[in-house]
Amino acid sequence: MTTTISTAKIARTPEAAATALDATAEEIDRMSMSERIDFLRALRAGPAATLGAGDKWLNLEGVIAFFQDQSLGAPGTWVSHVNAGVLEGVERGIALAVDPDGSDFDNPGAREWARYLELLRTGELDIPTAHASAWSRAKKVGTDYGVALAVRHGLAPTAVEERFLRIAEGYNWAMSNRAPVDFLVAFAGYFDASLAGIDPAAVDRLFAVGSADAARRGCQIAYAAALIEPTPESLTHFRPLLAMLPSMFNTLAQEDSR
Repeated sequence: MTTTISTAKIARTPEAAATALDATAEEIDRMSMSERIDFLRALRAGPAATLGAGDKWLNLEGVIAFFQDQSLGAPGTWVSHVNAGVLEGVERGIALAVDPDGSDFDNPGAREWARYLELLRTGELDIPTAHASAWSRAKKVGTDYGVALAVRHGLAPTAVEERFLRIAEGYNWAMSNRAPVDFLVAFAGYFDASLAGIDPAAVDRLFAVGSADAARRGCQIAYAAALIEPTPESLTHFRPLLAMLPSMFNTLAQEDSR
């Protein structure tokens, strides 16, 4: 399908772009992380809310907040283009859910998000496992497109960004494969005593798409692991991080119960 390009000569506010539902990945790439949070919030509060999905992308908001905390994702960078591809897919997925004959901007994530929204509307995602599977599938397709977009711009991730991406991919897989994850959490203490006592409720919150704070904290844990270069000697650096995981996870569970 032909890609539609915004012809606006004057930069729009994130809110205006979200209302129009026609911001390209190139336009989103020029936004700061703060502006992308405004853009995503405007999408959620406006067109997504009319579809009954106003809280379905708080997870992505938490990821963007993490990038902002770490000063990652300046316009034109690898992180920026990957994230822009993800957000374009969400935006155009919402647009296609409103108008199935619209353009997907050649972003396969748009079709996946539109399919997700249709399944959400018909009640086929009322079962948590079905919802997790559809959401994570759309997120993966959108992320893969964002990575390809960055490659087309001649960009490659740093070693830390590459490891962070792989951890994020693992998270996405785990979201829709909870049985092995829950098994590992239940018996983690047998493998390493420092991992004993993780509250299962914290795991539920970590994978909740409607929690920006949980996603932000999850990114903090993932980035801390990504900063450690994998070498035979690096195990000594991983152990302090492992020891901190139960308290980090359980803080999420405590906050969720308030």
